Parts: sequence; C-alpha cells; structure tokens
Amino acid sequence: MAPLSILPGRVRYADSRLIGNESLACHLESRICQLPGIRLVSASHRTGRVLVEFNECHVSRDDLAQRINSMLSDAQPLQVDTGALCTPVARGKHSPFAPGRILADMALHLILPAPFDLLLPALRRS
Repeated sequence: MAPLSILPGRVRYADSRLIGNESLACHLESRICQLPGIRLVSASHRTGRVLVEFNECHVSRDDLAQRINSMLSDAQPLQVDTGALCTPVARGKHSPFAPGRILADMALHLILPAPFDLLLPALRRS
C-alpha cells in the first residue's frame, strides 16, 4: 500500500487489492473506523484508494499504515461476500447524502458525459 497524499491528520493510500472488490472496501472502512482517533474514512473499490482523516495525538501515520496493511492482508483470503450492501461509515461532514452533495452529483451527471465522470474520481467519492 502506497501513500498518495500526505497532509497533517489526513492521508490517502492506494492498493490494487481494493479495485473491483466493494465488499473488501466496505470491510476496510468499518474496521478502520474502530481505531482510536479516526475522524473520517472513505475506501473506494473503483479507484483502489483509501482516504483517512485522523487525530495525530491518538494514532501516528506509520501506525495507521501498518494497521491498514494488516487489515488488508487478514481480509484478503476471506473474500467477504460480494453481494453485501455497503453503508457509509464515519464519513462525518463529508457525507455523500448531504443536500448540497446530492445537488452537486446531479449537476455533475447532467454536465459531464459518462467517460469523463469515470475519469474524474476526485469529483465523485464512492
């Protein structure tokens, strides 16, 4: 797992094991949320990326990376049920169901054709 973006209290990782595996992404989100000091978690099965906002007083970035790697290694052989529904977990103020977010998503789908929508994952959080 490689860090793509590192800011104080915020880190984004990429891991190819998440791509196409929605149940693993959901499983990872729910497990990371249980760690102390975690503020926000978003794992995408489309991009293979994991965004974590955390309190650096409770958990270090290196410890967080090690725990996420461990979770991915432990969950990989399990092949969690792919038909499981995923509900947003600990997404905080960045909830995809916020009224402004819904309007922004609708406008995005009306303005951008499908290929651009898929090419711009930063505009659409899974």
